[in-house]
Amino acid sequence: VSEGAGNVSFRKDISGLSLVSSNAFKMEFARALLEDNLSFTMRSAKGKARFSDIKYTLTDSKDSTQKVSFEIVYERSMNKYVLSINGNRYVLSQDFNNGEDGLKVSYSDKCLIFDSFEVLLTEYSDGRVFNGFDSGYVYLEAQVNTDIESALTISQINDYMFNDITADITGPAIILDSKVIDKCALNQTVTIGKAKAFDVLSPTVFVTVTVRGPNGVITSADGVRLQNADCTRDYQIKLSGYGQYSIIYDARDGNGQPARESYTINIKDVIPPEVVFSNGFRTTVKVGEEYIIPDYTLSDDVSSQDKLVDRVYILTPFDKFELIEDKKYIFKSAGEYMIYVSAADETHNYVFYSVKVTVKD
Repeated sequence: VSEGAGNVSFRKDISGLSLVSSNAFKMEFARALLEDNLSFTMRSAKGKARFSDIKYTLTDSKDSTQKVSFEIVYERSMNKYVLSINGNRYVLSQDFNNGEDGLKVSYSDKCLIFDSFEVLLTEYSDGRVFNGFDSGYVYLEAQVNTDIESALTISQINDYMFNDITADITGPAIILDSKVIDKCALNQTVTIGKAKAFDVLSPTVFVTVTVRGPNGVITSADGVRLQNADCTRDYQIKLSGYGQYSIIYDARDGNGQPARESYTINIKDVIPPEVVFSNGFRTTVKVGEEYIIPDYTLSDDVSSQDKLVDRVYILTPFDKFELIEDKKYIFKSAGEYMIYVSAADETHNYVFYSVKVTVKD
């Protein structure tokens, strides 16, 4: 509490940390907050939302001219709380006096998000065009104006919940710079993006990245073994084998609380087996003549020989499929027959060969 501290008392319970005063005061969060997942929730103790207004200000951690503010004002004529920002006013549905309603405020992509609606920030407090917070970190302050006992309750900041538990039981937040979300092909080179982590209570956070492929830990294109590697930079890796690649970001704050973010890249075999015939198919035969399917070999870019499955079928002129077990067949009726040779690998990629055979009397 930077102003009016002598008049403020503190209370904590399961709903959060409450600052109670009969006079105006200013609350500032001591540490700069990460812009990427910035959010906070304001409440009030039951029957204690008797402030005339609260002015919230977000200020860049390095450039104090990059500042934006908004106010929550109690309008007695309407018995409603009104949000004032960018010269516009929005009537809030929350009744802060019931001790239950809270207003969650988040910042993302130059917008402030207030529960069910969002406001695009167009200018800083000094009138300049708003262009974000350059440092990536912001200070949060709240100026509470009141002349009767009122309470401002902090329920959460950056998803850290404030309550009556004194131990730090919440791990840090991990923010990924990017993810590989496009469909990837075998032997494609992709970028594993950098990441950062932030903890509301602990100023020290360690974060690393591990990348595992179908055959174990991956080494980046520039020779870095990606097991608990520094993730303040990007890495390029080649997806040189089929299977799943796991990208795992691990963080741990100064109190030992862990956090993890991860995603996977799946490289699937989409190439069917190859069938090579020793000879061509006869396309004209006589009724009663034995027909021998030419010998053939199977091969695949991934699956071993014992994982390949092949079948030979004949479709008769009477629309009946028959499975040829020993690759020999005797035509009993004249007409046009279709011979189908199919092959599949272990990931169910199929190939079909078909030949029309005319059978004459």
